Amino acid sequence: MWIDAEQQVFQDSIDDLALRLMYKYNSSEKSYIYNTYQAYLKSTPERLSRHLRLAAREHWCFGLKLVRGAYIASEPERHQVIHSTKEGTDDCYDGIVESLLEGRYPVTLKGEEECPLPRLQLFLATHNQSSIERARAHQWSRLTGHGHAQALMIEYGQLQGMADEISCQLLQSDQQTLQNSRTVAGEAAATERMRLENWVPSVYKCLCWGSLIECTHFLVRRAVENQGALDRTRLAVVALRREIWRRAKGSFART
Repeated sequence: MWIDAEQQVFQDSIDDLALRLMYKYNSSEKSYIYNTYQAYLKSTPERLSRHLRLAAREHWCFGLKLVRGAYIASEPERHQVIHSTKEGTDDCYDGIVESLLEGRYPVTLKGEEECPLPRLQLFLATHNQSSIERARAHQWSRLTGHGHAQALMIEYGQLQGMADEISCQLLQSDQQTLQNSRTVAGEAAATERMRLENWVPSVYKCLCWGSLIECTHFLVRRAVENQGALDRTRLAVVALRREIWRRAKGSFART
């Protein structure tokens, strides 16, 4: 269950509910409840670090859904609570992911003793190709280097009909990496392939379901959040044309 984030006037109560549910239902090994954190908020790295430390102290698995944020037009006092530029939000998002992949808290809290991260399941809900590519590259570098350091398992999600080319590329690139590893022979290589195959990500597509009013409100917020989708659509059209032409040429060659 993914519990969505809302405007800051409601968020403290939502966080309190989500943490109580995670404490009750998330075991030490698996997360069934996820709380959502919005990277466009300046307070997110510190708030997330506090919640992660709570999970570490109480020994339950932390479910984290990370988004950029969808209430930029309606957030009260947004100039104070939200990063002033998109680049600031991007840096915050990518910085949180990088710190968690490296086993670090997003920020160091004053007066808190050093302790390892709790067991963590990370769900990246984003249509930003750069963030996805950076996360996967960082994860694979830890899987294949650093003395085969344990990496954090990442799951991904995009809206149905939005950034579908990113969803497909994500699966395709990891499958290609595994395919390349199969060309290496030997018992050690076979063991390595089996290890890497466990890290092929799950990719989810979110289907909006409900009344017309409910769906419209939800999709309008997503449209505001993903204003760069038009540029990606142009790229997708070009890619589709190339694929249609490639298949057409293949069909003519066979006939």
